[in-house]
Amino acid sequence: MLSYRAESALYNIMPEFYKSTQKEGRVILKEIFTSDADMVPDYQNNTLTINLHSLSTPRANQAVKQLCAFLNQTETCFPLTNLKLIYKTVAI
Repeated sequence: MLSYRAESALYNIMPEFYKSTQKEGRVILKEIFTSDADMVPDYQNNTLTINLHSLSTPRANQAVKQLCAFLNQTETCFPLTNLKLIYKTVAI
């Protein structure tokens, strides 16, 4: 249930920057959740960078780029640490 609520929260913010959210929003989120990502801790700067790999389409990559920007504004810390999460996409 927790995972579904997290997915729904992300889905609900996507219309701000992605027109086809109703048609493709959950598909893009599923692709994000199942694609590769690198986690790079930086203990000196207290950050944990999540590098999301490229998705299947340029439109999906653009949506992920905007989603990363939104999530970075929240300045969320990784649970049970003081590492601030930084989301990036390595897509061109």
